[in-house]
Amino acid sequence: ADVVVAIDDSAIDAEHEDLNGQVVKGKGIAQECDPMKDATGHGTMCAGIVSALHNGKGVAGVAPGCKLMSVKVVADDNALGVPSYLHAAEGIRWAADNGAKIILLPSGATGGSQELHDAVKYAVNEKGCLLIAPAGNNLEMTFDLYPAAYPEVMSVSGFMITEYNDRNLQGIRSNHAGWRFEYPARHKKHEGVVSAKAEALGPYYAPSTAPGNSYEDGEGTSCSAAFVAGVAALIWSKEPSYTQADIRR
Repeated sequence: ADVVVAIDDSAIDAEHEDLNGQVVKGKGIAQECDPMKDATGHGTMCAGIVSALHNGKGVAGVAPGCKLMSVKVVADDNALGVPSYLHAAEGIRWAADNGAKIILLPSGATGGSQELHDAVKYAVNEKGCLLIAPAGNNLEMTFDLYPAAYPEVMSVSGFMITEYNDRNLQGIRSNHAGWRFEYPARHKKHEGVVSAKAEALGPYYAPSTAPGNSYEDGEGTSCSAAFVAGVAALIWSKEPSYTQADIRR
C-alpha cells in the first residue's frame, strides 16, 4: 500500500500538473470549503516537495510514489498562516483516523495546549503515525515552537549554503540555532552560536509547486520539514514493517 502523507496546512491544489492524482482525500477543518483549493500556497508548496510527480514538468518531489492527504486547518483569511490549537488538534486526529502514516504540520505557535498535545499523543501512541514539524525560522528567538517542541514530534531545522569570506559554508537556521558553521566542531558552541535543538535537518530553500499550475521558490523550515517527510515516506515504503520510532532513528 502507498504511504500516505497528510499535510495539515492551507490545503493542496490537487489540480496542479505536478500533483495530479497524488491527493487521495481531504478535509476542510478550519472552514467548510474545498480542501483541494489553496488560497495561500503554503500547503501546495509543501506538497510539491514531498510528492511532486517525476513527469518532466516543473519540479520533482522527494517521494513521488507516496500519496497525499490535504487537511485544511488554516482558513483562507488567516493572514498569519498558523492554525488555532483547536483546528490543529482536530486535523491531526482526522488524518490519523483516515489512513495517514505521516502527518506534516508545517507551521506552529508558542505555548502549545493540552488539547494539541493530546491529539499528538493519540496520533503517535495509538495510531502509530509519524508527526513532523518545523522548528521555526527565527534566528534571534529562543522560544519553542509547538507542535515541534513536543517530544512525540520530529522537529526539523533548515540548512543552507551561504557565502562567507569567499568560502562556501553550511549553516543551520531555526529557533534556538542562529548560524552554526560545520567546523571546527559539530554540536558545540562556536563563536557564541548555539546548535539547533531539532532532531532532523532539511534544505531551507526549495523551488516547488504553487496554486494555478505555477511554481515558486519556497523558503523556511517548512520546506525543511517537507523534505524530511518525503525521506520518511521513502523509508517507510521500502520498510513497511518499521514503526514511527524506527523511522525517527
